[in-house]
Amino acid sequence: MDCAIHGLVRWTTWRPVRQDPHAVTLAYSLHGSTGYPFRLDLEVTYTLDAGTGLTVRLVARNAGTRPAPYAHGTHPYLTVGEPLDDCVLPLPGHRYQPVDARMLPSGPTVDVSRTEYDFTTPRRIGTQAIDVAFTGLDRDADGRAWVRLQGSRRATRFWLDEAQPWLEVYTATRCRPPRAAGASASSR
Repeated sequence: MDCAIHGLVRWTTWRPVRQDPHAVTLAYSLHGSTGYPFRLDLEVTYTLDAGTGLTVRLVARNAGTRPAPYAHGTHPYLTVGEPLDDCVLPLPGHRYQPVDARMLPSGPTVDVSRTEYDFTTPRRIGTQAIDVAFTGLDRDADGRAWVRLQGSRRATRFWLDEAQPWLEVYTATRCRPPRAAGASASSR
């Protein structure tokens, strides 16, 4: 990609700072790197609750002396134990962000109506490749935008709070095939 858009702290070691029976907090101090010469103190808390599931909260603080551009995203890969092509997907996004060949934003957002990215009414994914960001998210009374992946026997779902105005959806159609046993495959 030739930019610091993916995986800035992906291969770093975070240190535990708090641990409770149902929660753990990890921290990492970024001192700048190629493509992102800024300092950040990062802290992530994972909380597991029988009623609400897994909640992830990320806090970033500028630890430098100059303004630092910052955004974050997560990549939860959902599965229901059957082929993605057979699953039904409703998406709460009414607009998507077109991208260029380098996967960088190109132009203003586009209304999903009457496009291949209109999943506002749940439908089967089929062979459609998706790798775009959605915005204009429908939210419930608590400010949450919900995503649900429905298979024939199981379903899974997650939500984004109002701090997350964008939802990246990726069907993994550009993943490399698995390598020989013992090696890992990269997803971008």
